[in-house]
Amino acid sequence: MPRYRSSTRAAPGEDVLIAAEKRFPEVVNLLLPHAPDRLVLEHTSVYVGFMDKLKSIDPESCAALAEVDGAELKVDLKRQFPELTRRELAFRQALVASTDPDRPIPTESQVEPHLSGALMKMHKQFGDDADLLGKDAYEPSEYKRLCEVLAGFYREIMRLPNPQAAQVLRYVYSER
Repeated sequence: MPRYRSSTRAAPGEDVLIAAEKRFPEVVNLLLPHAPDRLVLEHTSVYVGFMDKLKSIDPESCAALAEVDGAELKVDLKRQFPELTRRELAFRQALVASTDPDRPIPTESQVEPHLSGALMKMHKQFGDDADLLGKDAYEPSEYKRLCEVLAGFYREIMRLPNPQAAQVLRYVYSER
């Protein structure tokens, strides 16, 4: 187990919290596919909210939020978007407290009709830019459009009735 030392600049224990904060996205990625419907939907709503705000003011931070390799989060989300940050914190607390890691993840065949429908709508709305969803690497010039397409994709899934939307999102999050 790694040992954490307090730096002279940080309050006692603050460096542990900072280290934990940096690792929490991994925890979210592991638990989210097993989370209750309401938490899967809340996470997606908060995620899309951040993306909508970041895509115009800092597309690279938006891409970083989408876990694009090489993109760096440059915006202080807590300071710039306190309401979304408050919702994210409440989500994180509920995720850890109420997720059943044995909840099954839907299979591709179970969500395929809904996923295909959402992807078709992305192609109608964004044309060839919808293909950004399937790329492995992105140029910085693509970050803003990627965020627009991703936010549209998640919004489209969220238009499904809650149980189906949560199932499709669970599958999508399990594939990250």
